[in-house]
Parts: sequence; structure tokens; C-alpha cells
Amino acid sequence: MLKDNYIKQIEKEIKYTFKNYELLITALTHSSFANEANIESYERFEFLGDSILNFVVSEFLLQSYRHLNEGRLSKIRAFLVNQDAVASAVKDFVFIKHIKVVEGLEIGNPIIADVSEAIIGAVFLDSGKYDTAKTVVHCLLSKSLKTDFNKDIITDHKSYILEKCKADKKEVHFTHFQQSDKMNPSFRADLYVNNEFICSGYGRTKKKAEQMASKEAIHKLDER
Repeated sequence: MLKDNYIKQIEKEIKYTFKNYELLITALTHSSFANEANIESYERFEFLGDSILNFVVSEFLLQSYRHLNEGRLSKIRAFLVNQDAVASAVKDFVFIKHIKVVEGLEIGNPIIADVSEAIIGAVFLDSGKYDTAKTVVHCLLSKSLKTDFNKDIITDHKSYILEKCKADKKEVHFTHFQQSDKMNPSFRADLYVNNEFICSGYGRTKKKAEQMASKEAIHKLDER
């Protein structure tokens, strides 16, 4: 295997040049291939890379979203580091074409995500520097880390608004109005921040109306 072919391509796209490129080769080697060839697989590197990936993403979220609480940050981190998300983030990287598996084994999202973590681990072992591995994590997840988590993948809009306003030392309250008869109820929730009316939301329950009002409020407050 010559360093002047696919290894250089991989190094270019992850923005790191290996001193010991055998570490990269190991990071690309699935256990199925390793067992047949009697060589080491990526599993130990993956173990290390997984820890680094979680730490780097945690650090990024903590610095980027100072108004979010621990529970919300944990949900976003879980979204970013799950196998499908990691595989999607790196789907255009050339290293996927060079993962070594036994013939007939499909290289699906779990393997792609594992190899991504193994590469991170290999970079750390080769460089001995956390900041270098951190740079590779940001390179691999560059697309997904650009997501605006203030507006995207928010499933509990009310909790988000309450957390954001609490961080800004503002008070939020709702008023409720029944829109129709008891046989077919519908509700309107008006959302106020520091007693200032922001917007209304509608739903078949008070909770649903509050969620819809909160979703609208996210966009209105961000425009200010």
C-alpha cells in the first residue's frame, strides 16, 4: 500500500498528515477483514475516538448555546453523534471507499460511523494532541455542526422558550381562550414575554396551543 495514493487523499480531506500511516490503515479495517488477515481492526481506535467525539461535540455545544440547559444540550449531542447522523455528515468523504471488509459485507451507516470514530482515535494517537483530534472532528462533522439548533430539531418549543427567556432574565406567561364548544374543543394560547404580547397559537388542547405559540415566538424573538 503506497502512501502516495488513497492515503494522501484521505489526509487531505481530514486536514491531517500521519507520521505513522499504519494507524490510518488500521482505522479503516473492519473486524471481519482483520480476522481473516490476522491483523488489528479499528475497534480499539473506535473506542478512543468515540470518547473524543462526544467530548468535542459537548464542548462545542456548551460554548455555542449558552442559554440551553443540560437536558437540551444532551438531546442535541445525542442527535449529532448517533450513527446515522455521523454517517450522513461524512457521506461524501473518500475514506468510505477504502474501508476494508470481507467480500459481501455491506458497508452501512454503523460501519461508516465506527470508522469515522476510529480515524479520530488514530489521529489522536499519531499526534498525541487533543486539539489536533478536535480539528478532525470539526472537519468530519462540519455540515452538521452548522445546523442552527436555535430553530432546528426542536421538539419541545415551550421548554426552549422558557429556557431562553430564563437565561435572558425574562418572564413568560400564557393566557388561554376556548375557541369552540365543549363537544369539539379548540384553544388559543397567547404568549407574553415580560407582559408584552408576542404571538398566539392554536390547538385542540391548551398544551398544543402553547407549543404552537412557542414555535411562532422562537422566530419572532430571533428577528428582534
